[in-house]
Amino acid sequence: MLCGGVAWRGVHRAFLRAARLEPFNSQVFTWLGHYFRHVASNPARAAQCYAKAFTCDPGNTAAGVAVVDGHLANGQHLLAATACRDAVAAEPRARWAWWRLGELLLRSSSPGDAAGAVAAFQSALRLASKEAGCWDGLARAYLGQGKLTASLKASARALELSPWAIPYVATHALVNSRLQEHETAVALWRRVVAARPNDAAARHYLAASHLAIARASCLGGTFGQAARSLVAGVRQAVTVTKLQPSVASAWKLLGDLHTQAYYVYPPLFGAAAGGDAGASSHGDGPRAVVAKPLAGFAQAGAAAYARAIALLATPGAPSGSAPPGAAPARTAAAGYPTEHRASAWCDLGTNLYFQAVAARQRAGGGSGLVALRAARAAGASLAEAAAKVFRFAAHLCPAHFKAWLGLGVCELRPLFAQHALVRAVQLGSGASGETAVAWTDLGMLCVAPLRCPRL
Repeated sequence: MLCGGVAWRGVHRAFLRAARLEPFNSQVFTWLGHYFRHVASNPARAAQCYAKAFTCDPGNTAAGVAVVDGHLANGQHLLAATACRDAVAAEPRARWAWWRLGELLLRSSSPGDAAGAVAAFQSALRLASKEAGCWDGLARAYLGQGKLTASLKASARALELSPWAIPYVATHALVNSRLQEHETAVALWRRVVAARPNDAAARHYLAASHLAIARASCLGGTFGQAARSLVAGVRQAVTVTKLQPSVASAWKLLGDLHTQAYYVYPPLFGAAAGGDAGASSHGDGPRAVVAKPLAGFAQAGAAAYARAIALLATPGAPSGSAPPGAAPARTAAAGYPTEHRASAWCDLGTNLYFQAVAARQRAGGGSGLVALRAARAAGASLAEAAAKVFRFAAHLCPAHFKAWLGLGVCELRPLFAQHALVRAVQLGSGASGETAVAWTDLGMLCVAPLRCPRL
């Protein structure tokens, strides 16, 4: 390789003379572009030379790649896609152009571009069937179309060809998450997190998979598995909140993980969760574990929801949510839909309601009139706080089903509770089972003076 300023000036003069002799020679201008980019450090002149080379021969791979990269560096995605289309029109076997065209179409927000991306990646794979990157792109394109089975097959093929590529592992994990294969997704997301500890998105998906496993375990009665999944999910969600403290969805996920603990059978929670819950086990298995570790774990969800509400507030609003016992400040949030903010308040109200139920259960452990009065008074303040939170959520979004349902469940005044539940019946969706839940709580209100409703 030539070196030294004198030698490079000679190279420059030789390329310029060749360009004057053959002004339509694509290779000459390609080499001139290389000279200006790598030797003269003149990106503007290099871009002009690459553009000239690509105009002379759209099938020139080196010039085409440089032109597309230059457009992408300047944020000109439409020009980059046009260059790729020109390249495949001039040379249908230009695999690089098909591949990059597929990636560009994946970045587009137009609904029909996912089909174009699939076609582009399929064309690239016909030219190189063992290119793992093309299979991964095809999997993401199918995922954009909602074709989960096809996406799973494509992502599995990419992982088979390149088993240690973390981006391909992440794609395969995402597809498994969408397919509700959460056990497989957890194993894959753990690989991604191990390789990229600061990847907040991977940790978020891992925590969400743990939450899904915990919900399924609670429905199946395997409370030990649910407790372990919740503790593992909280570890990941806490890390996400440290990496992205200003993202409201991270705090909501942390709150959901803590609140889900109320569905776990209390005597089994502490022993299954181990030291993270502050519980101990006796003998061969968990025995009579007190409910205090579970209560402390679950109550932390209220603080997480409060942080999410604060992040959804306007810059002029208070930095934190209003106290549960006081009327929250009625401010409009810029940039966030009202329904999202109402949902955040409903999450906080749900956690407070579960705290009230748990407090009554703990206080009612004794017998006699004194224990009965203590059980009724223990959760009264929390139930009233939950009702105020749901009332504010209904004020924010009058058409929010969960706000009216929660208000009907927590409201201590029968007529107000009846009005809220009737409104929930009107707003509920029969397809998702919401109407049935509202009718059930309304029936319990009508027939049971000492009702014990549920959300």
